[in-house]
Amino acid sequence: MKILETSKDANPNYLAQIVVIDKIEPHPNADKLVLATVCGSVVITGLDARAGNLYVYFPLECVISQKFLSWSNSYDDPELNADKKTKLFFGPKGRVRAIKLRSVYSNGYIVPVQALVDFVKEVYDQKLGETPKNTSFDTVCGELFVNKYIPPIKNEGTARNLNKSKGNVKKFNKLVPMQHAFYPDTLNLRRVISEELRPDDEIIISKKYHGSSGIVSNVLVYRQLTFWEKILIKLFGVKIPDKEYGLLAASRTVIKNI
Repeated sequence: MKILETSKDANPNYLAQIVVIDKIEPHPNADKLVLATVCGSVVITGLDARAGNLYVYFPLECVISQKFLSWSNSYDDPELNADKKTKLFFGPKGRVRAIKLRSVYSNGYIVPVQALVDFVKEVYDQKLGETPKNTSFDTVCGELFVNKYIPPIKNEGTARNLNKSKGNVKKFNKLVPMQHAFYPDTLNLRRVISEELRPDDEIIISKKYHGSSGIVSNVLVYRQLTFWEKILIKLFGVKIPDKEYGLLAASRTVIKNI
């Protein structure tokens, strides 16, 4: 078993990655912080960061292993940390968020690669060995280490009450196969620009804002037949169209109006 691996269903945009700090700049409003540029993003970190050194980069909107955050005393609640007298800034969910520190946004989180080496040795009794630049992974020693943050479903009680009041109403599914396609997962440009792009590749560049995906399409859908139309079809074989063009509204992964 390899120590650092990428699981079969991992989202490539939310993997941890071994990176080199490209540039270090002083924080304009904080003497004890610096701005580190990694993978095209600015991450605010401590004064001990050095350009050219290897770090583990955690992208925005990922969730970091509870075991690692506790071991590294990174929670803001000291009761969750191995050292109950030490705390940092992570909430109990371990989510990496864009945070503003002294008027500058930090877009991700980094730790020295040595922290990962020590974690693997102390927690799993394994030797990490060489960790080349651009190594991406979501599992450590077979355990999930980082994954995409999924917001909890809100207002579940209200939804249950609404369903209860309506009784067991069977929804009509108007989706015709092959008429609607969700957007596929796309790789973040920063992860592939130096390793996978070639001069003769054809590319399209777009900008994605979190939570902004909305799809409206005018496509062929099933039409809900009336009672008498069903009788005419069943008893007399009358040919009545059961499809028509209609609007489908969808988010990134869910059709909302079926």
